[in-house]
This record gives sequence, structure tokens and C-alpha cells, in this order.
Amino acid sequence: MDVMDAINLLKKYDLYDDAKSECRRKKVDTAPYDMMGHHDIYCSLLSKKWVEIRNKVEQLQKAKCTEWEHLPNKPLHDDCNFVYICLHNSYCEEKCEFYLKTLKPLMQEMEQLTEAQQVLKDAAIKDYYLK
Repeated sequence: MDVMDAINLLKKYDLYDDAKSECRRKKVDTAPYDMMGHHDIYCSLLSKKWVEIRNKVEQLQKAKCTEWEHLPNKPLHDDCNFVYICLHNSYCEEKCEFYLKTLKPLMQEMEQLTEAQQVLKDAAIKDYYLK
């Protein structure tokens, strides 16, 4: 992932206009160009989106495990989060439809957001030292 991919993530989640208005509000869009300021704003918006998705995942995992009847080794509790912690390698990631169709895409989005934040931070630091 590069900086443009991270910016495209902002556009994907309709956060780019919010980022631009925040840059104008904080006056980091005026000369000289402040890449660190821009990227800090971008990272904060991506971080808020990450938290939003994480909260959604946590909410979805509070429900009873949809595969409870088919589990070979049943854990102590039947909530999805506990089952995932106990059996994610042996069952959830391979056979659980709910995980594969609902939770896995959300977790992949969270990974993308984390990677995008790191790319933006690294680019800002590199720009700062190359001044």
C-alpha cells in the first residue's frame, strides 16, 4: 500500500471531503505545504473509521455462535466472541459461514485501515526529515 491507496481509502469511506475541510479549518493547507499536518488529520479520520468497524465487529460477536450445534469441541460459553477466541484456527476461519461472510471482510477492512495509517505516518516522517 502507498500513500495514494491510503487517500483512496478516505475517498472510499467518504471521509476525504471531511479531511479537506478539517485541513482548511486547522490551516494546514496553506503554504508551505504541511504533509505531517495533512497526514495527521487523515490518520485521525481513518482511526475513527477503524473504531467504528471494530465496534460493529464486537457487536456482531456478542450474539450466540451460529455454528454452536456443529462444533466438535464446545467451549464453555456460546457467544461468538468466546468461540472465536477458542476455535478461530481450527473451526471459525475454515467452516463458519458467519465468520467468512460477515466478520472476515470487516476484519480485513480494519487491517487495511491500520496499514493505511502506518503508510501515512511513515510518509509524513520521511517528508519531515527530507526537508
